[in-house]
Amino acid sequence: MGFLSTILFIVVTTFAGFNVIILFDRQGVLTMLEKIGLSYLFGIGAISLELFFLWIFGIKLNMLFILLPWLFLIVLNVLTRSIGNVFSPAKRSVDTENTPISIFEKWILSLLSFEVLYTFFRSLMRPVEAYDSVAIWSLKGKILYLTKTLPGEFFNMLSATFHGVHPDYPLLVPFSEAWFYTLFNNFNDYLVKIIFPLNFTAFLLVFYSVLRRVTHKRNLALFFTFALASVKQFNDYATIGVADLQTAIYAFLAFGFLFIWAREKNTVYLFISGLSCVFAFFTKNEGSVVLLTMVGMLLAFAVRPFFGKKLSLNSRAIIFAIFTLSALLLGWSLFKAGMHLENDVINAETFRNIRLVTMSKRLIPIAYEYQKHIFGFKKWNLIWIAFLCAIFVKSPKLSFGRHKLILFPTLAILAGYTVIYLITPQSISWHLAASASRLLIHILPLAVFFVALRINDLYYEK
Repeated sequence: MGFLSTILFIVVTTFAGFNVIILFDRQGVLTMLEKIGLSYLFGIGAISLELFFLWIFGIKLNMLFILLPWLFLIVLNVLTRSIGNVFSPAKRSVDTENTPISIFEKWILSLLSFEVLYTFFRSLMRPVEAYDSVAIWSLKGKILYLTKTLPGEFFNMLSATFHGVHPDYPLLVPFSEAWFYTLFNNFNDYLVKIIFPLNFTAFLLVFYSVLRRVTHKRNLALFFTFALASVKQFNDYATIGVADLQTAIYAFLAFGFLFIWAREKNTVYLFISGLSCVFAFFTKNEGSVVLLTMVGMLLAFAVRPFFGKKLSLNSRAIIFAIFTLSALLLGWSLFKAGMHLENDVINAETFRNIRLVTMSKRLIPIAYEYQKHIFGFKKWNLIWIAFLCAIFVKSPKLSFGRHKLILFPTLAILAGYTVIYLITPQSISWHLAASASRLLIHILPLAVFFVALRINDLYYEK
């Protein structure tokens, strides 16, 4: 029964996300791998958001109310014939390489397959056990499942009763686990962890497909997908049941598809980018940095048409995305204010106590911690050194203009996190030791993608 319930969880979640995607991708611009990977990632995000809104409207969590909106969406897709695009091929320009798979590619694919299978094994061989996994995410998921809603004193009770639960954190992961328990109709601290290696696997499909779409190089896309999957720190977080991997995934999807949208000007990519940004914001507090970076980049796109030009369809879509994301930020801020939720690191008191002298003294410890990760080969291999080389190596073939939509958000998110370290009232050594590694995970896929693009330009592009 556990096996069947797990299969049902995967199928229902993926099918829900699939119907979200094809509602907008009526032209069939996404590849099959992108549809498969995004279907699960968007399904788990969309259902978690749905459970949150059911609570907002005072509706208890049960299968009928959870599935009803998706049944309506399926009917809508059938009536609009959107579902007919499931097998429609993406544009020919996505994949121009039809050569037989090489020995090198077979080896990389074999190693990547082993890496994925081993990740599932490592995740499922032990229950939810890491402190943050239990206190911040799993505990909330169990309370949500048992009560079938968010109890009136949910947040205050968590803060008063349990240590280190961070009641102000967004709830995508706890609602994801509550959704699993609802389908399973019981607790299972082993099988619930399948959510995380599934995130990992679905993301690798999308990462590979997006990189191949951009570079048209199958061997390059396979190699860098394996390079990302084999980074120990990234892989570890696919097995322990925390939200950092999911934050990294949605952050990459947000800016990766924004990068493709800027190249191809198809609004489908802007939709995927914006929705991914929403999911990143709802996954962890650090998602607010992703959202603010996205709003800033969209504003830069929106300003240009105003100078003597009539608004185009894309410009209206950009402005709609800006207002939607801004409204989300405002709405969540008001929600937290209404619930009297304050972060223990960054709050109003933090900004009142900012001291430039204190901030300047923290620059050296922060730089020291960062260099430990840059040269921390046991956790990161050579990826951060490769990233720095990709930025600073000069060549006539390399131009920052081609890839600035990947480099800028990577550096902007890192800068945002660094500002937090500068102003935090906590001990800087403790804060860096506790979070720097996790925060670097959030930008890792973007960094790997940027390195791949630079390698492609340097050695493949004429």
